[in-house]
Amino acid sequence: MGALTFQYNPNLAAVDMKDQIPMSTLVLIITLITVLICFILTVIVTFSLERERKTLFKRLDSEYEKLQVETDKSDKLLLNILPPHVTDRIKGGEQVCDKFTSTIIFSDICGFTSMSHSMHPEEIVEMLNELFTDFDEALSIYGIEKIKTIGDAYMAVAGLNNEDDHAQRCLEFGIQMIHSVKMYNARKNRNLRIRIGLNSGDVVAGVIGSKKFT
Repeated sequence: MGALTFQYNPNLAAVDMKDQIPMSTLVLIITLITVLICFILTVIVTFSLERERKTLFKRLDSEYEKLQVETDKSDKLLLNILPPHVTDRIKGGEQVCDKFTSTIIFSDICGFTSMSHSMHPEEIVEMLNELFTDFDEALSIYGIEKIKTIGDAYMAVAGLNNEDDHAQRCLEFGIQMIHSVKMYNARKNRNLRIRIGLNSGDVVAGVIGSKKFT
């Protein structure tokens, strides 16, 4: 077995020493690599935050649209109960109580109580709904506000906006109600008759309570 020997070559050592990277260069390279890594991380974080921001804004827009739809539904429901100028005051927190010179129109079906004894509840509701829907469609034509219905009674008013022709418009609306009943009788082969009364003068209108409007 041969002996293990080592030989030192001064020329090769000198070459190796010349090929070594200077410390300042190493520091510069490490610094550049660190900066590059930080830059990449910053880009990644920024991209993630921007994506989250866009997602959040989309979610907020979606929720706002849903809220707007529900608000519109609430406004439409409120407008079915009260005139527009009254709903605006209620939403503003104002207590509504006004005096008007107006005309009230009131109607009911002749013999409704005795007639209802021989009808099923569903038939009564269907009949009143069909009649009152026809009345409601005529309201906007004559600029009249419905106050309420109780059973077969239908009450409405004109003059809440200080119009001078409120009595005339209620009269024309009453004639239209009679026509609607005649058309209903022709469709359903019935013989309904309607009573209509009008009265003009000063009235006080207000919103009372907080649960339901009357």
